[in-house]
Amino acid sequence: MKFLANDNFNKALDQLVDLLNDSAVVCLPSDSCYGLSGVAYDQEALALVQKIKGHKFDKPLSICMSEKQDVLELFQKNPIVDILVEEFLPGRLTIIAETRSGETLGVRLPDHNLMIAVVRSLGKPIFTTSANAHGRPACYSVEELEMQLGADFNLISGVLDLGVLDDESPSTIVKVHDKSLEIVREGDLSELIRHRFLIR
Repeated sequence: MKFLANDNFNKALDQLVDLLNDSAVVCLPSDSCYGLSGVAYDQEALALVQKIKGHKFDKPLSICMSEKQDVLELFQKNPIVDILVEEFLPGRLTIIAETRSGETLGVRLPDHNLMIAVVRSLGKPIFTTSANAHGRPACYSVEELEMQLGADFNLISGVLDLGVLDDESPSTIVKVHDKSLEIVREGDLSELIRHRFLIR
């Protein structure tokens, strides 16, 4: 494990892309807490993040993309998805919907320069999950994460430490059904989404 250049954005970005292309798991600050990421659908990275967190995921991890058009092209055509993407992204929102391949998947397009830059430089989406041991709270500092993980902290190949993050509320999670929308987790955008879709 190594700490990345937190005083040089371009150098840190190059380091992150190199590590991710090598099937590594990295720890990044996000628009809420610190997160663990790897290349989406990279089975080696997915197995590693499960070991780090001490938890086997029973459904696919959310992925992070960098462009609205990429999100729209991933999902089955649906007017609810179109509105969510066009009006609420980029932002603190995870959209769960059916992809064109028939998979149900959560997707983020965060309003966060670093995460967007990583995906653009990498040229492919990354998976993202909160940085914490299974069953423990999300971490807002690298020191907190190291305490939670113990020796498994060293399984993370690169850490970008930007200090203690603001304790933000979690992102809103919504699930799109054929003709309806369900708010799965409350967040900053919940009320705006309820108003837009007339959800009681």
